[in-house]
Amino acid sequence: MTNSYELDDVTRFVVDAIGEPGHRVFLIQIVAPRHLLTLKTEKQSVRLLGDRISTLLEDITDFGHLPDDLNVTAPLDIDWETGSIAVEWNISLERFAIEIGSARWDPATLPDDDRDSFVSFRVTKEQAGAFAIKARLLVESGRPPCPLCGYPLDAEGHACPRTNGHRPPSL
Repeated sequence: MTNSYELDDVTRFVVDAIGEPGHRVFLIQIVAPRHLLTLKTEKQSVRLLGDRISTLLEDITDFGHLPDDLNVTAPLDIDWETGSIAVEWNISLERFAIEIGSARWDPATLPDDDRDSFVSFRVTKEQAGAFAIKARLLVESGRPPCPLCGYPLDAEGHACPRTNGHRPPSL
């Protein structure tokens, strides 16, 4: 089933993680009048989106107050799992334009009526800045990366691909 949304009056754009490191589920939530979308995503997508927003924010000045409430809210019914994510700064509107497609959505190859779910929306620089800060905090609060391969280290052990998974990395 295709669900597509174009939202202009987004009141909340937040990211959060539920569960313990190593078993967390990452969520992006977009709230607008009459809409509450909760999207399941990967930690890497959270990192990349937060980094992209941070990079775009480097050239922007004159910030107002950042939102304080940065947690997802109930109900946590997952609308879809994210796939493609695009973000850009719209200078004339002074808003970030963001588009998030479902894991199966590919706008280059699918006609409009065959697309899976996607949402297109705009947020303020303050909303985007708060999202980027929370994204970085979430990613950094997880399991530390292996110094050899970059994959997360597990408390139960780590089969590092750089050592063919036969021994734990030694430092």
